[in-house]
Amino acid sequence: MADRIRYTGTPLMISHARLNLLVRIALALVGFGALALLVVAARPWPRYQGSIVGAAETALPMIDDRGQVNAVLTMSHPAVVSFPTDWKLPDQICMVVHIQRGETPTTLPFDEYLPQPRWDDRPESALVFAPKDITIHTEDNAYFALADPFYESAIESNLPYRVQWVGNEPILLYINQAVDRLLCYHANGVNRSNYLPFTHLIRFRVENAHIVHDPAFLLAYNLDPVTPVPDTIVLTKVSIESYLADLVQSGSPVVLPMSAAQRAQRETESAPR
Repeated sequence: MADRIRYTGTPLMISHARLNLLVRIALALVGFGALALLVVAARPWPRYQGSIVGAAETALPMIDDRGQVNAVLTMSHPAVVSFPTDWKLPDQICMVVHIQRGETPTTLPFDEYLPQPRWDDRPESALVFAPKDITIHTEDNAYFALADPFYESAIESNLPYRVQWVGNEPILLYINQAVDRLLCYHANGVNRSNYLPFTHLIRFRVENAHIVHDPAFLLAYNLDPVTPVPDTIVLTKVSIESYLADLVQSGSPVVLPMSAAQRAQRETESAPR
């Protein structure tokens, strides 16, 4: 005869008090969830409302979801810049970017519960401008790629200039502060890399603000004989020597002439050993 298995445990029993407590906790969680949904509905994520496309030398605003101007951006000296053959560096699209911060306070990000290692990434009183805040739009959906550090090294080794670039580090913009930087970039796509698009739109944003209108510029290169659409900035090609010399002559702070001592130091560092 098969052995009989006898259950000797006690039945699972829940007291009325414990059951009432569990029901109250469940109701409280449902209530908090409903309240959170009401808060989200009352404070929806700001909708992006499009770019403000402008011309070079024109101050364009960055407008947040409160209708306030967080910063003003001016772009100047756009050009396709070529480099000497022995430098072995591809052409780049270059421009000077000037950003002026106003008195508008910053806006906390929606994900306010940031992990502690990221606290220093978002200084409460500063707008942040970094390479990830720049995007380009092309017909082939290419993405934005900054000129790499080899360009900076080549310029300092061969020309009597130092350059303040976009991309060396994130830029913090405090109340009424302004910065000027040289931006040089190219495009990378699915079928090709390190190339210059015939037309593209470049957009700029800042962090620590919910930007709904951002400044943008429509640029074209080698479009002839096609007539560009209105507001298009047609780029011309210049050498890096001429481009930097023109910036120095215009008084742009993004290019700093080297002193004789600095020039001698770079020549010594670049000399064959």
